[in-house]
Amino acid sequence: MPDVISLHPVQSIWCSGMLFALIHSVLASRVCKTGWYAIGLSPRAYRLIYVGIGLFTTALWLGFVSQLPDRPLYDVDWPWRAGMLAVQALGLWVVLASLVPIDVPAFLGLRLFPQGVEPFVQRGIYRHMRHPMYVGIMLMMFASPSQSLVSLNLFLSIAVYFVAGSRMEERRMLEAHPEYEAYKAMVPAFIPRLRGNE
Repeated sequence: MPDVISLHPVQSIWCSGMLFALIHSVLASRVCKTGWYAIGLSPRAYRLIYVGIGLFTTALWLGFVSQLPDRPLYDVDWPWRAGMLAVQALGLWVVLASLVPIDVPAFLGLRLFPQGVEPFVQRGIYRHMRHPMYVGIMLMMFASPSQSLVSLNLFLSIAVYFVAGSRMEERRMLEAHPEYEAYKAMVPAFIPRLRGNE
């Protein structure tokens, strides 16, 4: 396996990003969860450990990427800068709105989900898009008025991970909630329709 440090910065970002995605995907898989449950780990404890590992590996990945050699791509001036900052503010609002209808402590593993499974949420912003948290983060990333080679490739790799991760999440939701299929057919994944869903 090549030494990631010796690779070009862009290659380093994508290689480390694939490793990051692999770790998270394996830990989120039903096979991995079932194995740990079989040796006595509770769903709540597993969720808490999963979140902790997620935060640690995210910090590790971002720390590694921040040390890579970089070069600027663009730095937008006013008034375009103001517009891009407004889009970033919209992205932050979307992320916060995505947290309102969900049980955040249970999501973080601090307590069990009711009925022991992740609930199927259709309230609030989830009536308009299935993955608003990802959408909000991507708006904040790609609307940055200053972008470098490293930041752009980092954001692109995160976006790819979000799209792939959303597919895995939806498979889990369909297993737990068969009615999710009708919701999936009616509500867009990332780009809301101009008119609201009834």
